[in-house]
Amino acid sequence: TEVLEQAVKLARQAGQSHVFMLAAAALAYAYASLGRLHKAHAVCQEAIEVAEAYQQRNRQQLSAAASIFAILSSILNEWGEIQQSIQAARRGLALSEVWGQADTIMLCLLSLASGLSLAHEFEAAQQTIQRARKLAQKVSPWFVLNAQYVEMRIYLDAGQIDQAARLRAE
Repeated sequence: TEVLEQAVKLARQAGQSHVFMLAAAALAYAYASLGRLHKAHAVCQEAIEVAEAYQQRNRQQLSAAASIFAILSSILNEWGEIQQSIQAARRGLALSEVWGQADTIMLCLLSLASGLSLAHEFEAAQQTIQRARKLAQKVSPWFVLNAQYVEMRIYLDAGQIDQAARLRAE
């Protein structure tokens, strides 16, 4: 994480909002992966502040912030703040669709589907994960596996053990 922390610091000092967003997303993801959720959350909050300042200065959104919202959504899910998680995922999805980065759209769709499932909005979660599965075929095998994993969790959250087992067998 030291190298990523340095990258964030340098991007901040240089005032490079787009570069800062990419470095911050990488750092937040690394922290979250290491279970350092409070540090990841703090990085996400700073990145959102940078994105909002950028929007005020330039009168346009910083689309590169989309992945920050996907990471924030995952953290909020872990903390049981499900409605806030869904809002963050939707905000990230809107930005990612403007940006057009398929991998970022995927991250946001997966985060949104997870949040909707935890909120017991199973129909909306299924619609979201079906969209993610279609896109995953065009992105990478890694995203295909992640979409299947989230779909299995949706079935389990809904108590549909047979459907989860069928998916597992595929």
